[in-house]
Amino acid sequence: MKKILSVISILCLILSFVIPVNAAGINVSLSGNSETAVDGSVTYIVNLSGAQICTGGSIAITVGENLKLVSGEFLKNGSTLEKFDIAKKKGAIAFKESVDLNGAYFKFTVKAKKASKEEQPVSVTVTLADGASGRSSKTIKINCKTHTFDQYININSQSHKRVCSDCGYEEITNHMWNGGTVIKPANCKESGIKRLTCNLCNATKDEVIAKTNNHSWGGYKVTKSPGCTTPGTQTRTCSVCGKTENQQISATGHSMGAWTQSKVPTCIAVGEEKRSCSKCGHNETRTIDALGHSFSHPKVIKEPTCTEPGLESGKCSRCGQEATNSIKPTGHKFGAWENIKEPTCEEGGIQKRVCIKCGVEETRNTGALGHDFENPTIIKAATISETGLKEGKCKRCGKVVSEVIPCTAKDEATGILIEADEGVFASRTELNVEEINADNPAYDSAKNILKDISGEFKLYNITATLDGVEVTPNGTFKAIFNIPDEYGKNVELYLIKADGTSERIDCEVAEDGKTLTAKLTVFGEYAICKLEENVVEVDNSTTFESPKKNNVTVYIIVAVVVIIIAAVTLYIVIKKKRLKDTDH
Repeated sequence: MKKILSVISILCLILSFVIPVNAAGINVSLSGNSETAVDGSVTYIVNLSGAQICTGGSIAITVGENLKLVSGEFLKNGSTLEKFDIAKKKGAIAFKESVDLNGAYFKFTVKAKKASKEEQPVSVTVTLADGASGRSSKTIKINCKTHTFDQYININSQSHKRVCSDCGYEEITNHMWNGGTVIKPANCKESGIKRLTCNLCNATKDEVIAKTNNHSWGGYKVTKSPGCTTPGTQTRTCSVCGKTENQQISATGHSMGAWTQSKVPTCIAVGEEKRSCSKCGHNETRTIDALGHSFSHPKVIKEPTCTEPGLESGKCSRCGQEATNSIKPTGHKFGAWENIKEPTCEEGGIQKRVCIKCGVEETRNTGALGHDFENPTIIKAATISETGLKEGKCKRCGKVVSEVIPCTAKDEATGILIEADEGVFASRTELNVEEINADNPAYDSAKNILKDISGEFKLYNITATLDGVEVTPNGTFKAIFNIPDEYGKNVELYLIKADGTSERIDCEVAEDGKTLTAKLTVFGEYAICKLEENVVEVDNSTTFESPKKNNVTVYIIVAVVVIIIAAVTLYIVIKKKRLKDTDH
């Protein structure tokens, strides 16, 4: 009987699915993801609300063409019928008695088959035994595992995008700007423009290049001539912005003639001499020391010591007066310095020397030796604007100490080293050194400027930048240049100026001739010039030379001719005498 009743119930339920019934609806909702990738799965829970208590219901599922239904399962327990056909995407559930079907009703999983630009639909229809029904839909975005992107497309000034041709996925990223191309150079009058291009989408943007401080100066023109004691002024003008710059011309100084004696000095009275400037007529006078007495055979009355004068007397050979003269102190004659306290790494020492004549002693302090690190550890590397710090063990005293590294920056390509005190360069300043070779027009310009100084030189352009903008030093800095091996020690350093002139820079050449050091205040083009060695011309016009081989031959020939002439003459004389004797 029970089996018969179950069959009847099932038949009634099935008929309820087929025969439309005008009943109230129910709320059907789906919970699950709305996006996945190819071969990925999405699981949905079908939830019911607002359903009346009844004996069962059915479910029908539809999915898009790029989705595959892979499983379905009713979530209500105690049913007499629980059947779901994946192939037909339909199923039913039935109970012996009416139950509450609200809540989690059904669970199913779909799998993504193919990427799609359009979202794929998922629809669920639920019909209950009492005729109530409801429907809910979702869409699933199916992405590629590996996208096939089209070209980047500009969106705005900050970003661009590219789209997957298979699934329509959009990837939005920031522009990748290149270094840019200057389309309008900046100068001292106007700012410039640099155009940047995105390496990926070819979008462009313009940046302003700040006005420079590099004026195009013309040559100096004298606006006030200097005098002997008063300075003059010269002015130059920028051809771009019209700015002028004044420079003081040093006073020329007097052009003094020779000293002429206006008062003759005597043994005891001073004399005087004068001279005049040929340009302004300024006169100068100076005294001539008294001659002092000149003794032929002075008598020493008191011997001089190291610190006290002596005294001598006699008759002056110049004025005939009996007088005395002071004898200068001899001065100390010290021996070598000797250490009486040895210096250490951190403390100075004391040295003493003694006069070998009077025994007086002198002392002096010597500086501390300083620590001598063995394989120091660089705790903080120095930059051109900030000091560094190193730590290590001293080879001399064995103490582990730290030491400040001065502000330094070295260009590895040229070996040029810059040293400065803190504050000379702002933080983050970067050193830039460029060797200017012969194929650069700047080299030809420098060559013309230096033509009267040197025919062989090394040219470097030294600059410093802060955040890409050139900066000038706020004080003096030290630059150390490497000297080419073939140049030797006879070198000089010159600054190539913007006005087409050069300025010699005082520098110190190392004892080994490898480097030169200069204290600089400005950046720019610097040339290490090889100077010609001094050649001493020897005048051989009066130098005696030994007779050359040709000259010896000439002398021999002349001597033979003279002998022959003498012999002939002698023969003639003898013959004449014999003839004369015969006549007698």
